[in-house]
Amino acid sequence: VGLGYTTLCNAHGFLWTQANGMQPLESLGNKGNRASTISGDGLVAAGFAQGNFNRTPAHWTTSDQLGVTPDMDDVGEYHGSNFDGSILVGTRNGEAMFQENGVETTIPKLNPGWNGNATAISNSGGTVVGFDSPGFGGEAWMWNPVTGTMGIQSRLLGLGVAGVPQLDFATAVSDDGTVAVGHSFFANAWIVEIPPGPIAK
Repeated sequence: VGLGYTTLCNAHGFLWTQANGMQPLESLGNKGNRASTISGDGLVAAGFAQGNFNRTPAHWTTSDQLGVTPDMDDVGEYHGSNFDGSILVGTRNGEAMFQENGVETTIPKLNPGWNGNATAISNSGGTVVGFDSPGFGGEAWMWNPVTGTMGIQSRLLGLGVAGVPQLDFATAVSDDGTVAVGHSFFANAWIVEIPPGPIAK
């Protein structure tokens, strides 16, 4: 999935398969669509459509390429999903969130006043990673229903792990929720194994 231009200023989200090639997803909102992520089973695509003010979260079913009408006044986008697409994660109006079977839940921030961004989720839906950002830089976190939102760097330092680098942006998590990856503001990549503890898988 991704974004393709049909004309200079008309961007469509698209689905590509080996069997059928590139197919446009339904144009939602004020055009300017992008599919940024696809579920592991390939049945749900998600990203954004152009809303009334900026990007607004949008998603599609790939079997018919049809989308769900977004809230045009909201600002944000979807960044990831679990395997079957029943849970989508992203940001809406400055808040990190996940949407499960159409019901949306806000993930509490570590830093009040910063923007929250949920970027990835384990296949079971038990662990979400993301980051808070004031505009430049950020603080990577993980969330689950047992521990709530925890700064990944703070958690590792609190457990006595030596040499923990700056962990600004968490961008992906393993299927079982035990390994997270990301990068710092200056593009240094990192990978961490989440230590044993009260972690929901």
